[in-house]
Amino acid sequence: MSAISVVKSITLDTMMKLNMAFFINLTLRSTTFSEDT
Repeated sequence: MSAISVVKSITLDTMMKLNMAFFINLTLRSTTFSEDT
């Protein structure tokens, strides 16, 4: 494997994890907002 492909796979993995955390954060926020009202 070349270094470029390794960096690409790591970048994709990191971005997917960031997207997961972002969506989990959104769902948690929406549930707390609905509970507050």
